[in-house]
Amino acid sequence: MDKRDKEIFERLERLEKEVFPKNRKQITSAPKQQKFSGAKGGILFLLSKDYLNQRRSAPDVKSELKKHEYDYSIQVVQTTLNRLSKGKGPLVAHKEGDKKHYVRRK
Repeated sequence: MDKRDKEIFERLERLEKEVFPKNRKQITSAPKQQKFSGAKGGILFLLSKDYLNQRRSAPDVKSELKKHEYDYSIQVVQTTLNRLSKGKGPLVAHKEGDKKHYVRRK
């Protein structure tokens, strides 16, 4: 084995020690603090406080958001509720008459 091969094997050993350590430390993540920012964050905040466990209309949600210092127009709240009620989102939308109501998906 020549000098160049020896250097390559030494480098390879050092790399393997870094990538595959023998004494692996278990990485535990600290519990995440939820950050509720924006219109979506406000609605997720209401979900975490179980506000949307009952059917609520968009104006009801808007007024509850305002109580918690989330000040958004009804269009923004309605759009966010519609997006969260699509597909496998956390909400489901029900139409009663000409009004749409939102509730937590079961």
